[in-house]
Amino acid sequence: TDYSNICITRLIFAAIGIVLGNIIAFILSWLQSTYKIIPLPEQIYFLSSVPISINFKVYIVVSLLAFLLCFLASLIPSYIASKTRPIAAIKFN
Repeated sequence: TDYSNICITRLIFAAIGIVLGNIIAFILSWLQSTYKIIPLPEQIYFLSSVPISINFKVYIVVSLLAFLLCFLASLIPSYIASKTRPIAAIKFN
């Protein structure tokens, strides 16, 4: 049960990070599409600002892939942490 508790805790942190990342990304995308906060030199790029498109399918796919990678990356450390005795981990010898 220690293994599942450690793994679930890591996945909760991953979910929080993914949600916060999506909120920040959406806000920045909306700001760019509305107010053109990132300008481009028109003489070089023939555009006055960076064009952007907000596609929620992309947000969902990237979020699911990030969660899957977080899950896979948490398996081995969670297993090792569940097998480590606290006394053995803090001993220096």
